[in-house]
Amino acid sequence: MKNAIHQNQKQYFVTRGKNHVFGTDFAKRESMPGVEAEKLFDAVWESEIRPRIQNGSPVDADDVRRRVPEANQRYVNAGSEHREFRLSGSLWIAQMTDGDNDQLWIVPNKAYDTRSITATFKTQDQKDSFDRLATQHGFEPQEYARRILTTHISIYQAEE
Repeated sequence: MKNAIHQNQKQYFVTRGKNHVFGTDFAKRESMPGVEAEKLFDAVWESEIRPRIQNGSPVDADDVRRRVPEANQRYVNAGSEHREFRLSGSLWIAQMTDGDNDQLWIVPNKAYDTRSITATFKTQDQKDSFDRLATQHGFEPQEYARRILTTHISIYQAEE
């Protein structure tokens, strides 16, 4: 399988995407020159993404269209093969046309689990601090966030 992802998409994944598979120094990634971003993408594709595509689960084109953002639905080719896989905490879908990976999407949480919400911290340090706080209280960060939110909701519902 060949990496046939368009250079603009490679640059977007690295410089604007939030997935940690490309590193957690987001400020550095956001200012990374295009050629450097493409090289990083290609290296990660070869070492991390390609093996997961090869071992991914088949998914039909109609399901792909329902899960990818509306602006990307026009790139879903019904005649292509599609596979889903998990990487770095996210659900991904790859499209292979004539055996080459020509499209790649990270599926937004809301597209496969409507009970999920996502919060983005201003800095990686803030996220790391939250993770440490969760660990100090004996929870995984996701469970800690869920407990904080449900407690907050119950307090305000009680006031109504």
